[in-house]
Amino acid sequence: MKITERRLRSIIQEEMAGQGRPWGGVREADEWIPGQKTRAGTLNRMSNLSGEMSDLNMQLRQLYLDALDAPMHSPQYDEILDRIAAVRDKLNELEILYATTRTELDKR
Repeated sequence: MKITERRLRSIIQEEMAGQGRPWGGVREADEWIPGQKTRAGTLNRMSNLSGEMSDLNMQLRQLYLDALDAPMHSPQYDEILDRIAAVRDKLNELEILYATTRTELDKR
């Protein structure tokens, strides 16, 4: 079988562009098994986590502002402090999850 120069150039360009391979040239395994984590799935999880963390940071900012406006040592102030602690805890959990997901992505 004779390959023309044009066809050879086309094959090389396809290989360099990653066409015909999943995720634009990133081949994660020879065979994908359903339920197996993929790079795209990991990136999606990281994106979702960063969105949740952004929302929590905005909530935390608003709670700090509310705490400044509330009278000190009042039930309202104590409630705001409890909510701040809960949001911080959730934010810390998400930051740890984000870091482990990032590490998982770096291993791929």
